[in-house]
Amino acid sequence: MTARSWSKRLWAGIGIAATVVAILVGAGLLSLAGDRPSQSASAAAATASVPVPVTVAPVTARLVERSIHAVGSLYGIAEITVTPKIEGVVTKVLRDVGDEVEQNGVLMEIEDTYYRLAVQEAERALELELAKLGLKNLPESEWNVDVVPMVVRARSDLNEAEQRYRRAKSLYNSKALSQEEMDRAQRDYEVATAARDQAVLEAQTTLAAARYRHATLETARQKLEETKVRAPVLSKEQIEAARAAFAPLVSLPEDISPKFFVAQRLVTEGEMIRAFPSVPAYKLVIDQALKLITSVPERYLAEVKVGQTARLQVEAYPNEIFVGRVSRITPIVDRTSRTLWLEILVPNLDRRLKAGGFADVTIITASQTEALTVPEEALVRFAGVTKVFVVRDGKASPVEVRVQSRITVGSGDQAENWVEVTGALSAGDLVVTTGQTKLVADTPVQVRR
Repeated sequence: MTARSWSKRLWAGIGIAATVVAILVGAGLLSLAGDRPSQSASAAAATASVPVPVTVAPVTARLVERSIHAVGSLYGIAEITVTPKIEGVVTKVLRDVGDEVEQNGVLMEIEDTYYRLAVQEAERALELELAKLGLKNLPESEWNVDVVPMVVRARSDLNEAEQRYRRAKSLYNSKALSQEEMDRAQRDYEVATAARDQAVLEAQTTLAAARYRHATLETARQKLEETKVRAPVLSKEQIEAARAAFAPLVSLPEDISPKFFVAQRLVTEGEMIRAFPSVPAYKLVIDQALKLITSVPERYLAEVKVGQTARLQVEAYPNEIFVGRVSRITPIVDRTSRTLWLEILVPNLDRRLKAGGFADVTIITASQTEALTVPEEALVRFAGVTKVFVVRDGKASPVEVRVQSRITVGSGDQAENWVEVTGALSAGDLVVTTGQTKLVADTPVQVRR
């Protein structure tokens, strides 16, 4: 076949194809390239008109508590380290860890042989001084030494010398006595006077020595008593302060007072206790009330107040809440950590909480009855902005919100997490909880169960 015949057939095929395209375009079965954008827009419009299925929940006004969360350690209302005041060998250990100890109760005993002998020595020394005064017991108040035998004798000698002196003076004036005899009588009188003064001085000195011996005896008796190491005795003010730790959380009967419990025993029988350096023997604790020591950031300075309620949780009782109250607030902020120190008192009459334990604490600073809350799953976060979609007139409207606090509604398997929010919302508004990923402003929605 020649080249000319091939060219004719090619042009004939092109003509037939053009004719077919023209017929299809005329029938509307084929669109030109310029018509594609308008057809895509129509399809998008058709898609946009289809409502997006969503679930909703109402915005609910709830009682929301303002709180501060912190952690801290528990301490006894009083923790006391008992250290013996004397030295010696421990002969008896009467209380061990966990034992209850009454005030002034004996904890342990130290060998007392040396201290008993010291008491006997002091008693004999006191008896010796009292014997010089002719006494069996030391007078308790001011005492007239004129009744002391040596003073009585000296006073008698003085009276006799005074009478001789007066008689000699009378005779001397009548020229019946020589000058020498007169001088002798006067000298005897002056010596008797000095002897009387010396006797009074010696009596007073002996009385002072007796009082010193008595003080030495009391010291020896005190040391002998201290061979029995005892629990402290609380003052009336300390007892009232400990009882006040329970109020207003617990009402205590009048006959209940704080009790000591042995937290640690630091000595054993046969051990030598030294006076220097001192050796601690016991650590006692009053734990019917505990103190939680914690700290909060200084930004909460204006919110925390003495008397506010605090709720404690410990790992030992995960499903139980212990209630306390803020009792003290430090007047300064720590310059290093920028935190504020707090003390929270917690009643512990059943002694289930232990001093030294760790606890989470929530301090309730305020309550708000009209706080708006939404389910946590209703929140949509993007590029640092938090919003919710509100269903209005069958369309989704985005509303920007700020999250304040989280709360749990219900318990167990029925527990739900809700959040307090602020924004252009009202109680009763319906917020979308599922299907938010397909929503933009004014998207039609269909609420499903």
